[in-house]
Amino acid sequence: MLKLLEHFPALALLGPRQCGKTTLAFEIQANWPKSSRYLDLENISDLAKLDEIFLVSRSDDTWTTADGLIHTHLGALPELLAAHAGALSAI
Repeated sequence: MLKLLEHFPALALLGPRQCGKTTLAFEIQANWPKSSRYLDLENISDLAKLDEIFLVSRSDDTWTTADGLIHTHLGALPELLAAHAGALSAI
């Protein structure tokens, strides 16, 4: 998966609850040489950080790839998927 992240700006881990997606994401994060942030979109304090991260991560409407963003429970905020699609298209 680390090799895939060298070539693609996003990676989705899909599977049923409790199958190890978050554990795998943390394993990838621990071995990824770039900085990254983890957000649980079912956690209110993490949701509050989301606006700040998007404001900081965008410059002149171009996504900045200096930081990676790892988040769980994307289904809790489906409109974020559209935001990601637009941002990833700009890379």
